[in-house]
Amino acid sequence: MEFLILLLFMHTFSTNAYDNLSEGRSCIQSSTWTCVPSCHLYAANNAVDGDMNTCMRSKPIGSSFPDKTVWWRVDLGDIKSIYSIRIQFRDYGKQYYHRQRGRLGGFSLYISNTTEIQWSNICYRNGPELPPLDFINICTIYGRYVTFYNERNGTTYPTGYETSIVLTELCEVIVTGCHKDGFYGQNCDLTCPLHCQDRRCHITNGTCLGCTAGWIGEFCNKTCNEGWYGDKCSRHCSFNCQRGVCHNVHGECSYGCKPGWKGSNCSQLQCVYT
Repeated sequence: MEFLILLLFMHTFSTNAYDNLSEGRSCIQSSTWTCVPSCHLYAANNAVDGDMNTCMRSKPIGSSFPDKTVWWRVDLGDIKSIYSIRIQFRDYGKQYYHRQRGRLGGFSLYISNTTEIQWSNICYRNGPELPPLDFINICTIYGRYVTFYNERNGTTYPTGYETSIVLTELCEVIVTGCHKDGFYGQNCDLTCPLHCQDRRCHITNGTCLGCTAGWIGEFCNKTCNEGWYGDKCSRHCSFNCQRGVCHNVHGECSYGCKPGWKGSNCSQLQCVYT
């Protein structure tokens, strides 16, 4: 038991070590609970204000209402390296704990570079077990927009899911990661390898998400195999290069051209006078 508590503490500590990317950022939601004259009480930005006592609230979805889907989205301001997403749903105490889990049940989390959800990467999809009201998911990916989505479209749902009156109340959504571009690690103080494409690497282990032209390997620290160059080392050196060897990035022949050819890539015929 003590070991499990220690593991939970270590996980929480490591999650909190990353930067809070979502606090104070701009948010929108699909609908807002009818709240005249105090609409600010349920505004989308309440979910990123650092205060668990203020929550966003959408209009209800479910079989008793015309709306069948709900979404909430935070804009991180730029494409960021994300580590985790924490959802803290409204908790009304023990009496309503199961109902609240049933309302949260079935939700999904998407990460994207645009506001179009169809171009998003899915980070998490719940089901069939009901989620806890304080939920954390590790999601190591690059993106600008984080979207919470749920639906009750009339299909059969797992036991415990609320289906008739589903209120979405997100009190805090905490997206952690690295604010600074080109860095990784718990303290965001380790530099991504030099030849990572766009200087982007995995936030925990530093492996590149892609390499610049002429480089390969997990850390993009290996040049192309001899005779190859360019993006993903997919281009063959000119057959007119001496020894068939060229520069790994731009393909310039390393040892000059075979007789009768000229140019940096040895692609031009050389006039020979007799």
